[in-house]
Amino acid sequence: MASESNSFAKRDRLLEIEVAVRKWWEDEDVFRAESRDHLPKPGEKFFSTFPFPYMNGYLHIGHAFSLSKVDFASAYHRLRGANVLLPFGFHCTGMPIKASADKLSREILQFGDPPVFPAQDNLAPQVHEEGSDTPALTGQFKGKKSKVAAKSGGQVYQWQIMRSFGLTDSEIARFRDPDEWLYYFPPLAVEDLKAYGLGCDWRRSFVTTDVNPFFDAFVRWQMRKLKALGKIVKDCRYTIFSPLDRQPCADHDRATGEGVQPQEYTLIKMEVVKPFPLKLSPLEGKRVFLAAATLRPETMYGQTNAWVLPDGKYGAYEISETDVFILTERSALNRAYQNFSKNPKKPSCLVELTGYDLIGLPLKSPLSVNEIIYALPMSTILTNKGTRIPWDNERFLVESLSDSSLYMAYYTVAHIFHDGDMYKGSKSLIRPQQMNDEVWEYLFCDGPTLRQAIEEFSATATRFSLADAGDGVDDANFVFETANAAILRLVKQLEWMEEKLAAESSLRTGPPSTYADKVFENDINIAIRLTEKAYKECLFREALKNGVYDLQAARDEYRNSCGSDENMNHDLILNFMDVQTRLIEPICPQFAEYVWRKLLKKEGSVVTAGWPTSNEPDLVLKSANKYLQDSIVLMRKLLGSKKAAKKGAQQTYRFAPDAEIIAELKEILQKDGQAENIYMPFVKFKKKEAISIGIQALNLRLPFGEIEVLKSNMDLIKRQLGLEEVEVYSASDPDDVSKAGPHASLLKKNPPSPGNPTAIFVTSTSVPPPI
Repeated sequence: MASESNSFAKRDRLLEIEVAVRKWWEDEDVFRAESRDHLPKPGEKFFSTFPFPYMNGYLHIGHAFSLSKVDFASAYHRLRGANVLLPFGFHCTGMPIKASADKLSREILQFGDPPVFPAQDNLAPQVHEEGSDTPALTGQFKGKKSKVAAKSGGQVYQWQIMRSFGLTDSEIARFRDPDEWLYYFPPLAVEDLKAYGLGCDWRRSFVTTDVNPFFDAFVRWQMRKLKALGKIVKDCRYTIFSPLDRQPCADHDRATGEGVQPQEYTLIKMEVVKPFPLKLSPLEGKRVFLAAATLRPETMYGQTNAWVLPDGKYGAYEISETDVFILTERSALNRAYQNFSKNPKKPSCLVELTGYDLIGLPLKSPLSVNEIIYALPMSTILTNKGTRIPWDNERFLVESLSDSSLYMAYYTVAHIFHDGDMYKGSKSLIRPQQMNDEVWEYLFCDGPTLRQAIEEFSATATRFSLADAGDGVDDANFVFETANAAILRLVKQLEWMEEKLAAESSLRTGPPSTYADKVFENDINIAIRLTEKAYKECLFREALKNGVYDLQAARDEYRNSCGSDENMNHDLILNFMDVQTRLIEPICPQFAEYVWRKLLKKEGSVVTAGWPTSNEPDLVLKSANKYLQDSIVLMRKLLGSKKAAKKGAQQTYRFAPDAEIIAELKEILQKDGQAENIYMPFVKFKKKEAISIGIQALNLRLPFGEIEVLKSNMDLIKRQLGLEEVEVYSASDPDDVSKAGPHASLLKKNPPSPGNPTAIFVTSTSVPPPI
C-alpha cells in the first residue's frame, strides 16, 4: 500500500504543472483582449459573459460548473482564431451583505465580542485547524462554505458561518462593516479562478456599489436615461417583505424561499352582531368583524358558521377610526405591511382574545343564505401545524408544499433514525437535537467550494469533471470518482507520451501505409470533426467523449492492431499527440499547455495554436473497421464457448462470410422457416451502418469487400484470438464451400449474411499450410 506521502503523487504532479502554466500565462498575458485595427468579419470575434457571482462567501463548485460552459466555448473560439473577450466581475449590491453585517452586529450586542453562544445553539462546524496533526481525509470537504451554508438560518449564527470560512474572531468583527466584505472576498475569488485556469482578461474585473465610482456613475447614467424615457416609475406593488429591514426582500436576497411569489387571499368580513359580550365591551361604538382569509371565496355562498380554535390566540386590531378586525397577530401584521391598518408600522391591538372568547358570537356573513351564523369551536384547527421556519425566533411555519418537496432525499437516511417507528424513532440512538445543519450537510454531501475542489483534485481534474457533469438543461452532477479517474487518465497519458517521445527513434518511420495506419489516421480525422461539432453546439460532455475518450480508445486499438509499440507509425503518433492536445485545450488548458511546451517542444502557446486540420473522414473505412472488430468479438465469444465445452484441444478455425444482397431476403423468408434468424442480424447491422455512413448503407452491396478486409488483417485476427491459422472462404463460391468438407453443413444451421460472417471451428492435430 502506498504511503500517505506518495498516495497523491499523480494529483500533485498536475498541481505542479498548473502552477508553472499559470506563470507562463501571466508573464505572456495570453488572455489579454484588445481591439483589432479592422472591423471583424463573422466568426472573428467572440464575447462571452458570466453572471457575476455575489460576494458574500467563497465561490463554490456550482459557480464553476456554470462558468465552465462559457470558459470552454471561449477557449474553442480562441483556438479557431477568433478575438476572444471573457471578462469577470463581482456583484456586491443588494441586501445579503448588509443583512449579514447587521447579524454580526446584533450577535455581538447580544452575546459579546467574541460572542459566547448558548450551549444548545453552539452548532458551528468544526474547522480543520492549520498545523493540526490530524490529516484531512481524502474526498471529505472540511469547510461548510457552500451557498446553502452561506445562507444558513436557524441556530447557526452568522459568526459561526464566518468561522467556517477560516476567519479568526478578530477578523470576523471587522465584517460588521459591509465594505469589509467587498474588499475581502473578491480578491480571493480572483485567486481561485486563476488557479482554476479561467481564460479571463483580468484587467476588466470590477465590483459593484459606490465603492467603485466608475460603475456607480455608469448605473446612475443608466437609471437617469431610463427615467427620462419613461421606463421607470415610482409606485407600489406586491412583493415579499422583510419585517426586520422593513423593505422588500428580493428573490436573490432570501436565505430560503427563492422563487416564492406573493399569494393573493380574499378576506371575508363577518360582522359581530350587537350587543357585544363582556370581553368585547371595550369595542363599543365601533364596527367589529371576524376576518377570515380564503383562497376560495366562492365557497362562502354556502357558509353555515365560522370555525375558531378554542385555545387559539386572537386579537382585536384597529383597522380604521370606525372598524376593528378580529385576527391572528400574523394576519394583522401582514395587513399592516400592505397599509391596510390604522398604523402601518405596528398594528394596534385593542383587546387580546382567545378562541373561547369568540365561541357563540352571532355573525352576519354577507354571502350566506342564513341571516345569522355563529362562531363554533373546532379543536382540530392547528394554527401551528407544520415545521417552524428556522429563523425569526420560529414564529412562522413552513407551509405544506415546501416541506413536501425534499422528502425523497429523506428516504435515503430515514431508516437510521426511525428503524420501523414512523413517529419519534425511539429505537434509534440518534436524537433529533443532534441533527444540526452541519450533520445534514455532511449526510447529503455538502458541495465543495471551488478552492476545495482544486486542492482536492487539481484544477485540471476539476475542469475535466465539470465538462463531464452535464450539458444543456441537465442537472449538474459533479462526481468525485470522475475527478479521481481524470487524474489517473491524464497522468497516465502524460507518462505514455513521455515514454514514446523518449523512444521515438524505435517507432516505424515512413508515411502511413498499413491497414491499421489508415484506420487510425481516419479515426483522428473523425475525432477532429465530431469534437468541433460538439464545441460549436456547446455540448462539452460530447466534446470530451469525442476528443478524449474516443480518440484515446482509437489509439489503444491502433496499438493492439500493430501488435507492438515498435510497429506504430512515428508520424501518426506525433500527429495524435498534437491533435489530442489541441482538442482537450478548451477543457484542460493547463494540461494542454504543459504538453505543448514541455513534451512536444512547440513554439508559442497552445491557447492560440489554432484548431487542428483534418482530411475528409472515410466513412467506408470506418464501417469496414467496425465490421472487422465486431467479427473478432463474435469469434472470441464463440471461441470461449468451444473451449468451455472441450478444454485443451488444439484448434484451427475457419469462417466463411457471404455476400448476400438485400433483394434475396424475401425469397429466403418464403423458403426457410428460420428466416428471422437470418435477416434480423442483417437488419441490425444495416441500421447501425446507416447511422454511420448515411444513405449509401442501403445499397444492395456492402461498401467494402468483407473478404479483403478479413484477409488484410489475418495477423491481427490470429493474435487477438490466439489462433495458429486462419482461412477465409466465400460461402457463395462452390469450390470454397467444398474445402469446408463435412463442416459445410454448419452453413445451413447458421447461414451467413452481409456483414454477419459465419465462423466454423475445426480441431486439427496438425497445422495445415497457410493459404
